[in-house]
Order: sequence, then C-alpha cells, then structure tokens
Amino acid sequence: MELAEMIAFEVIQPLLIERAIPNEDGGLDMLIESIPDDDHILLSAVLDQRHSIVGQIQAVNDVHAKLQLGFVAGRALVPDSSFAVQLAYFLNGSGFNVRFDGGLTSGYVAIDSEIYIRADDQELVEGQLMATMKIANQVEWFTAIMFPQLLPAGEQVEMEPNDVEGSLAEMFELPLAERDAEWMFSVARGLGRWQDILKVLRQHPELMENEHRERFKMLAYRMLGRWEEARKAADLGGIDEGKFVDAPWLSPSYLEILIHLEDGIEVLRLLRDREDDEVGFYDVYRARAYLSLDMVTEADEAFTRYMASHRGDLASLMRYSEQRGELTEG
Repeated sequence: MELAEMIAFEVIQPLLIERAIPNEDGGLDMLIESIPDDDHILLSAVLDQRHSIVGQIQAVNDVHAKLQLGFVAGRALVPDSSFAVQLAYFLNGSGFNVRFDGGLTSGYVAIDSEIYIRADDQELVEGQLMATMKIANQVEWFTAIMFPQLLPAGEQVEMEPNDVEGSLAEMFELPLAERDAEWMFSVARGLGRWQDILKVLRQHPELMENEHRERFKMLAYRMLGRWEEARKAADLGGIDEGKFVDAPWLSPSYLEILIHLEDGIEVLRLLRDREDDEVGFYDVYRARAYLSLDMVTEADEAFTRYMASHRGDLASLMRYSEQRGELTEG
C-alpha cells in the first residue's frame, strides 16, 4: 500500500468514522478517494451539523506526506477587501490560511492548513483535525458578527456576475407568482441589501417558517440599526435566554442589539456563568456591556482575556477601543 493510502485508510479514516455524524439514512457522509493521475488522496466528511471538513494527502517521499485540512466558510457574493483583511488578521498565528476561490476577495471562502506527517503520526493528525473543527467554529461566529452577508457554503446562487444588483431589481419588477423568491433572498443577503431582505420576507411569507423568517428580520433590523424592531423580531423568532433553540451558542446579533439598547445588565446576566471552554466572543460582549455601565476596569479585564487567545482580531479591537474612547472622553 502506498504511503498516502496507508495514512488515509489506517490513520485518518478511523478518526473520521469516530467523529462523523450519521445522515438521515443512518450512513456517514464521508469520502476517501484516490486520484491516480495526481498521486494524492481526497477526503471529506461531515463532522457536525454545520461544517464539512475537506482535505487531501500527498506523499512527498517514502516517509513523509503532506496533509491539507480545511473547510469552506461560505460564499462572498461581491468583493469586500475589508472583510478579507479582517479574516486574514483573525486567523493570524493559528496556522490556517484564508483563500478566495473566484477572486482575490470574493467567491467561496476556504480556510485550510498544511502539515507534514508520517504514517505513525496519529496523535498529530487527530490534533490537527480537532484544530480544524475549532477554527471552523471560530470563523462561524466571527463572520456572523463582522460579515453576516457571507452566504452558507451549500447555498447555490446562480447569477450573472456583472450586474447582480440589476438582476435583483428586475426580479422585483415581476409579478409575485413569477419571481424566484429563494434566489432573491440569497442575493439580497449576499449583497447586504437588508431593506430588500425585509421586502422579500414580507412579500413572500411562504419562503420559510415563521420563526426563521423572524430571525432573518432580526438580522436585517440589526444591520439597519433598528434596534427595537430587531429585539421584537428576536422574541418572535424564539429567542430564549439569548439563544435560539437550534443554535450552538448565544446569538451575537441579540447581544449586539442589547448593547445598542443600553441593556448591558441583561447582557451580563446572560453571560454570568463564565466557563474555561466557552465561545470566544462572550468576553467581547462582557467587555462592551461593562463599558456601557461605566465599569472600565472590568471591561478591560474581559477584553484582555479575549485578545489573549484572539490576538489577530483587529476588527474587535478597533470597535472596543472606539467605544472605550467615547466613554473616557465623555
């Protein structure tokens, strides 16, 4: 057996089987495929409800192989250089890189890493797999906060790249029955056209269930700065103790809404039980909540904790510094 195949089937496959989540048919969404012409092995697996890990193995000599592991974070519908820079800084020092498939700052956003391994490096491979899942979770909440127009990786949107906005405007001119409401919603979200999202949801209530419709309304109102309407939509969307029932963590949108409604006490109540393995952005919102209550020392302590493990997050640092500056100047 060749080195790459040995590593794929004897080292990586057992790790994927152990962690993969069964699909609706009870099977595992997992693929390991040899590509003879290119002398490498492709692999992919769904390891939780939100992320698919992809990668490849290629032998570099008789002893060592190159292992690439990563995931697709989503799809950027239009170029946004500021998001590209923010994400690159966020990943700085993690050992993971960001790539845009389709343009320098647009297209599918892929995050990956590269290490060199031997056939007996099971612990190293397992550690890298876990690191990939950790980064996937971090990128998920980071983009939800900083770039919510990033479309989910599996969302298919066919479009003419030269005039997406024009195509959306033309679709709005059609009678309701002739529109492709799903396409309109995805394009409006990908363009960050939050007013258009509200319009699509209002005119096409059949597009999704009521609770999910209200959650997207919450997001749109948040991005438009309509905070009271955003909080109402969150309540109608089923928010419970700051979290939606199917979400892995507290809603960053909801915490943002509370901050802008000057309800820092509620933010701190929701984040009262700090745990060592909690989601990173919790300390960001603790810090901002403390600032809203003029508790600068406590705010700095919380934000320092966050930056200690997310040193590259310059976007959050700039937001915090701006809020802190406004407080101290006032």
